[in-house]
Amino acid sequence: MLLRDLSGWRLLAVGALLVGCGSSSDAPMHTVSDLGPGSAIAAVVGPEFTMDDLPLGTAHASSPVVATDGASFLLVYDGGNGATRVAADGQVLDPRGIALPPGAERASVAFGGGYYLVARQRFQGASDGVEIVRMTPDGTVVDATPITVASSGYRSLNAVTFDGTNFLVAAVVATSEITTSVHAWRVTPAGAVLDASPIVVADGVTGQSLAAAFSGTHHVIAFDYGGRASTFCARQIAPDGALGGSGCGAATYAFLNPHPDVACDGAGGCFLTWSDVDADFARGIVMGARLGPDGGSLDGDYGFRISKSTFFSSSPRPVVRWDGTQYTVLWLTDDGYGVRGARVKNGATVDASDRVLGTTGMPEQSLSLAWSATGGLLAWDFGNPNGYLDANAVRIDRPLTRQGAVFPIAFARPQEFRQAVASNGSGYLALWTAHGPSTAVLLAARTDAAGNPLDASPLRINEDGSNGNGVAASIGSDYLAVWSGMDGVYARSIGADGTMGTPFRVSAPAAPGADERFGSVRIVASSEGYLVGWVHEIVTNDPESGIPTIEDRHVVARVSKGGVVRDPQGLVLATADYSARPASLASDGTNFVALFDRGGATGRIVSVTVDAATGAIGPQVQVASGNNVATGEGSGGIGYAGGQYLAVWWNAVGANASWLGARLDGNGVPKDANPFTVTTAPGSFGGITPTASGFHLVWTNKVGNASVFDVYGAEVSADGVVGPSDVLFSAVREAPYYSPAVVAARSPGQALVVYGRLEDDGHERSNLTRARALNLAAP
Repeated sequence: MLLRDLSGWRLLAVGALLVGCGSSSDAPMHTVSDLGPGSAIAAVVGPEFTMDDLPLGTAHASSPVVATDGASFLLVYDGGNGATRVAADGQVLDPRGIALPPGAERASVAFGGGYYLVARQRFQGASDGVEIVRMTPDGTVVDATPITVASSGYRSLNAVTFDGTNFLVAAVVATSEITTSVHAWRVTPAGAVLDASPIVVADGVTGQSLAAAFSGTHHVIAFDYGGRASTFCARQIAPDGALGGSGCGAATYAFLNPHPDVACDGAGGCFLTWSDVDADFARGIVMGARLGPDGGSLDGDYGFRISKSTFFSSSPRPVVRWDGTQYTVLWLTDDGYGVRGARVKNGATVDASDRVLGTTGMPEQSLSLAWSATGGLLAWDFGNPNGYLDANAVRIDRPLTRQGAVFPIAFARPQEFRQAVASNGSGYLALWTAHGPSTAVLLAARTDAAGNPLDASPLRINEDGSNGNGVAASIGSDYLAVWSGMDGVYARSIGADGTMGTPFRVSAPAAPGADERFGSVRIVASSEGYLVGWVHEIVTNDPESGIPTIEDRHVVARVSKGGVVRDPQGLVLATADYSARPASLASDGTNFVALFDRGGATGRIVSVTVDAATGAIGPQVQVASGNNVATGEGSGGIGYAGGQYLAVWWNAVGANASWLGARLDGNGVPKDANPFTVTTAPGSFGGITPTASGFHLVWTNKVGNASVFDVYGAEVSADGVVGPSDVLFSAVREAPYYSPAVVAARSPGQALVVYGRLEDDGHERSNLTRARALNLAAP
């Protein structure tokens, strides 16, 4: 089942026996790869699996290019790292996409000889090169390892065309710091490169455009020489590789990059289109010219104007294709319509005015078009609300009218952080924050007890696109998701059927003109309702000196099962000199205990009780201080099982830094005279899961100096004895300060670990959400 929406976020989770319940961490863990040798603890780690297997190479769904086999279409995007097939009726045949070998930067595609040939620029720094990947019409990737056409120095421009026997791949190569050459190679459908040395199409090029087409007798390579008065040319190459005449099409006096494109009718005729400016140098226009046998213009040095509109567009980036009877020219606009077009035949436009195709998103970089026997498919990329590029498509007919609605092809992959998870006893709700360049969105997805997704697309929790940092808990079958925004703490109910309630404020509104900030949140559920906790930072400036004073308040609020905030002004547990983390929360099923860092010069870990019925806050009970706690580090977590709580926190005092633990009674009072050491691993604490005999703990530990982390687990018995720890599985993650999120089990012995995996496709790196199950009742 696909989990995605137009923002492109996705969840990857684990398939195993997932029966659990309700607490979650406010931070994710590091990347996971293989199972570890964990045999010292009674835990079996389930396999990592994906609920949404969109191509991992889709860091940006940018610059889509489209080709057709005459019946259906293939769209290639993200520089050639992902692909999707579309049927003639607009049905997306690969809704999860097709992953191509990673490492590409720019691509073009053509069909011939039974194969789609994807020509790509390899992205490897100084050793950039040109390579090809073949695909069959059924979506099979023939070349799992790309075939190298040429290596070293090739820039991110290429084009490909088919002459009925072989393909011709063209690319731009750097010859100096400011000049380039255009090279070409013939390639058979079997993937054999016929030219050991490239065909040199042109030298001394400084432009940034390249296009190719086959006229029926020869290949035509269109490019521009660059410069203020940019001259662009169409060079011919015969099927045997011989260069034909070189005709320069026209000169444009404003664009450094006129973006020429070329198409041919298959009977010897070709048409060239490009961007230009009007006589006032104020508006972008689209020009065109027919090409003669030598590649020169049949319509004078400057061609003729195609676009009729008075829109303003600084770079129309036109594309041209032959539809079987005439040429179709399409271009970008910035007048709110997205895409306009015109038909051209016999050296003149057919339409008295531009055809308005429009889009659901303003195209950002490129257009692509292909015609099949039944119609055309137009594809483009556009900026989504999170600052990434997505790809859409729409079918069009030969009169240039849209056929049906615009539909999505591929989604940009964001950075996903701060994973959390909760269970309602029959399934799970996983949450994560998806970061774009300029915003963050909290998303969620439900699964059943077996890990199967229940939502066709992720649930968008915070629709205002604010901070995110979400957690959730459950009472009965329903969930309550909570997150911190820029101006407060908010919540939203999520029913067992995925129905979402209206978001509501949990924290009190900030005072007018006040400088208030809201940190990460925590939540726990009991039979009486929810308890939500957060750190409320208040900044005040001294009226004379202007020096700011920062006060951190540990605040909680009760929320009823029905979503009524019972403490609209919040309940202040304590103030602290500094504490970046909110209080960790746990429940005995009725009332609550909060564990937090009191701050101060020496640091102090304390617990307090919160009465679920009245909101009464008990006295602060010192759990650890002095040499047993580090200032400002905060508590690692707290859990409840078997009539007692287990508290865990970080101790960074002295040379022997470690995670410490203590058992607490129902009032949060320590049962152990001295804290015990949980682990000396200097990683991030993940969470506490109750088991039949005590507790199970999860944390991470960095491996050497690399950004590689192992995920550890250990059991703590009911009498406070820490069992041996071992590696559950290995993790790879660039940021070393996030911890795994672990859901506490409703039925003893089962838990779910949710974490982030850093994926490197050789082009860009993105962090994705994944999970594994822990069967803690294993022998």
